[in-house]
Amino acid sequence: MAAGTAFAAFLTSQTQEGRWLAVFAMLALVVFDKEPEPGEEGGAKLAYVLMPLVDAFNHKTLPSKTEFEFSSEAFRLRAPEKVAKGEEVMISYGLLGNDELVTRYGFADAENASDVYAYQGLLAWLRANHAPMRKAAGEDPERASRVRDARLESFANTGVFDADGEADENLAWALRALLATREEFERAGGVSGFKLGGGEPERRAHAALADACEARLGEMKTSAEEDEAMLRSGKVTGRMRVAVEYRLRKKKILRRAAERYGGGSRALR
Repeated sequence: MAAGTAFAAFLTSQTQEGRWLAVFAMLALVVFDKEPEPGEEGGAKLAYVLMPLVDAFNHKTLPSKTEFEFSSEAFRLRAPEKVAKGEEVMISYGLLGNDELVTRYGFADAENASDVYAYQGLLAWLRANHAPMRKAAGEDPERASRVRDARLESFANTGVFDADGEADENLAWALRALLATREEFERAGGVSGFKLGGGEPERRAHAALADACEARLGEMKTSAEEDEAMLRSGKVTGRMRVAVEYRLRKKKILRRAAERYGGGSRALR
């Protein structure tokens, strides 16, 4: 049954990656593990196999882990939450962002609570477009090298935001240090003095993050509302639907970040 399931997956897969995964699964059927350790169940060697039916469960990011129990006589799957009659039973493939879900499984989750947005070129955009950043760089040209020496520049170059729109703590730290006035920088004792945040440098960092996120949203050819309308219409299917779900989730993270950091900071821009 496991071999048949793998062969069916090979025949029906829509992607080259999916077909290779099916091939590897079939090969895994003949790969045997070591002898059981003392106290382990079973006297024969263990084999890796696809589990018919279980391998067909769809993914959902769950608040707690799906429990799998193996024994010599049975395989049990315990749901971490109650399931209503007629409701689809889901399992979690892990706390994976959409980048990994798309790469490994070929789908995206438009409501993925484990997804992140990696803002490539964030620092470059701020240096070119954000007036307070240009002003701070002009007043203290050596500041950038000090942030680099503190190994924070890479966090600002690729700014990471979690699913709630919160910036990585090292990104915020780098921006506070970069946007501080010369007097604030000296009073704090250098880059390390901005790790905990607070005060005017904190508000300037928030304003910079809000500006950058709003600008990135404005560069996109469709809005989140337009993407949601496309998905509701049912006109996008297959890979196009995956692409729309993927970009929609990224837009939602950017919007949350813009809202989180835009409050009360506009006067500083």
